[in-house]
Amino acid sequence: RPGTLFVWQLWVSPQDRRQRVAHALLAHVRATTGVNVTAVEATIDPANTASLRTFASWAKDTSGTFNQRRELASTDFPPGHGAEDLIQVRWIESSTRHTSPS
Repeated sequence: RPGTLFVWQLWVSPQDRRQRVAHALLAHVRATTGVNVTAVEATIDPANTASLRTFASWAKDTSGTFNQRRELASTDFPPGHGAEDLIQVRWIESSTRHTSPS
């Protein structure tokens, strides 16, 4: 979808967590894509509460909205893989208007 950036993987080393590194990475990618990013999407295991909290708090910090819905059931994957929810952070304004706090 035009204006949508899909994040495939986002990982922060344990010693750097809780320092807003993920927020800074997301903001940097959003600001430097060269297009007007109005939404960021990712699929996340619903049991991964840390990742869900990261995207939800980034949405709040950047005046975006956070939405989550079931995208893929565990039966869509090989045995042993869990379900995946689609999360979306969406903004009305241009990507150059909002960045995460440092």
